[in-house]
Amino acid sequence: LYRVWGYFSWVNPFGAEHAAFVSCDAIYQDYDAEVFGKDHAMNYSFSAGMHLFDERMELRLTGLYSQDPYFDENIEGLFSCIYRY
Repeated sequence: LYRVWGYFSWVNPFGAEHAAFVSCDAIYQDYDAEVFGKDHAMNYSFSAGMHLFDERMELRLTGLYSQDPYFDENIEGLFSCIYRY
């Protein structure tokens, strides 16, 4: 199992009032034996978003791509809104 992860936070990008962030994640799984004819799996994700209201609210847009023995290729998108009270 190999993993690379990164997170970058940017306070007031381009003079904006709120902080923004970008994160990336890559995972490579190497199997000892083949599963449905494949010996590895890969998962990638990329997120971008911003913090609002003194970092109490987080808006995030995420894109996911995976290749594994169970789903040849899978592409997903997710929008999330997290509010901390």
